[in-house]
Amino acid sequence: MEHELVGLAGSGGRWRPVAAGPFTVVAVALALLPIRPVWLWAALIGAVPAIPWLLGAVPD
Repeated sequence: MEHELVGLAGSGGRWRPVAAGPFTVVAVALALLPIRPVWLWAALIGAVPAIPWLLGAVPD
């Protein structure tokens, strides 16, 4: 059995999120704020949790 780290890509090139917990907490905090206009509020809530996935997509 190989006991070495495979990096961010993992086997088969599957993307994995990098430190998703703090970004989730930030998204929840943003969801509680009264941000106007509503489209900006929705865009922020959708974009913040996507950051770890984008970081995981960066090639090694």
